Amino acid sequence: MSFKIPAAYLLAGLLIGAPSLGRAASLKLDVNASAQSEEGGDAVLDDRVSGARRAFQVAPELTLAWGSKVLASDLRLTPSLDVPSRRAGKPLSSLGGAWRLRVSPTWRTQLDARLRVDHIVFDRTTPWSGRTALSAGLNGNLGLSKSLYLTGGYTFTRSDYSQDSPGPGRQDRRHSLRGGLVWSGSALWMSTGAGPKRNRSTTPAYSYDGFQIDLGGGVQSGPFSLDLQGSNEWRRYGQGDGPSSVWRSLWVSAEATCQVTPYLSVFAGAQREYGYRDGQRASRPWTFTSAGLRVSLPLRPTPQRQRSREDVMRPHFTEKGWVFRFRRPGVRNVHLIGTFSGWNPKAYALRFVPDREVWEILVPLGPGVYEYAFLVDGQEWVAPPGAPVYVDDGFGHQNGVLVIESDEGLTAR
Repeated sequence: MSFKIPAAYLLAGLLIGAPSLGRAASLKLDVNASAQSEEGGDAVLDDRVSGARRAFQVAPELTLAWGSKVLASDLRLTPSLDVPSRRAGKPLSSLGGAWRLRVSPTWRTQLDARLRVDHIVFDRTTPWSGRTALSAGLNGNLGLSKSLYLTGGYTFTRSDYSQDSPGPGRQDRRHSLRGGLVWSGSALWMSTGAGPKRNRSTTPAYSYDGFQIDLGGGVQSGPFSLDLQGSNEWRRYGQGDGPSSVWRSLWVSAEATCQVTPYLSVFAGAQREYGYRDGQRASRPWTFTSAGLRVSLPLRPTPQRQRSREDVMRPHFTEKGWVFRFRRPGVRNVHLIGTFSGWNPKAYALRFVPDREVWEILVPLGPGVYEYAFLVDGQEWVAPPGAPVYVDDGFGHQNGVLVIESDEGLTAR
């Protein structure tokens, strides 16, 4: 190998790990444990082989995060281990690490730079025994509204494949461009994207030019959510004047999740993939199913920043609904935004109470899990400092979480 995983981890740690150890850093552990099943024919695009496999997977993820309203970053470590049944082959293991830097000058714009390294040991008879990959990407989001975002990005991935037997390995260099739209409402979301791909390999048979179209969507109702994804990819193998062939991969997936507690969820999912060569079915469909649980543990929650001229209070329950309050001198207007309004910046305007010098609003809410924040003077996104734990919204901001377990019960975090 021409690069080593520990060196990449050290570089990422030097870039962002040290600043993250300050008071603004948070540390979180997520653990996925699932039973998996797969069977079907060859999916040539991913070097799969035919046959069936049953396994139990444990995949923890450790995240160290640091940031402010404008600049944020995180460092992730993601090992995983698949323990297969006796007839499914040897265990499959992987180890990955990723560093991400996000710049969000306003709620409308975000620039996201990522660096990821991972190593995987294949558990089946393939031409390769393992793969080490290094990828770097730059992505951007432009908010057309609080619900609609235009996305685009470029990713470069270098993959080195190794063999158990003596002989040359294989190195791939892949370039990917993608553009799309993301719409998110109070209970629904949709996304679509498309872009070209280009791969050049030291083993010519793996070089190709391609194009991919993605479509996704989901729905959420209280603690329950359903996500649907689909992709259609074309690849033309064969370069120069030699023979060429067109491979097509079509897959669809679905995953249902139930948030049992703020820290525990259960899920079940399935994916089915079809492979075609020059318009003809190339193999039996490949099917993957999984079911398990996810545990999220805030080992070191984001601490409350001390603010001398600003105070946000936790929401509290009344007979008419939930009261949200905000206090900061000198502001012109304050709006409550959250999943209960589809992040509409104008839906819930707080009124100013002069005798208490506080902004407040009454909102009727039923049982469920809600993310929320405040929009000050139509521009500044303020995470509720009263919440002991924050969640990352994926767009460079942090939100508080309100868990309403019944019409009279509340956990705010």
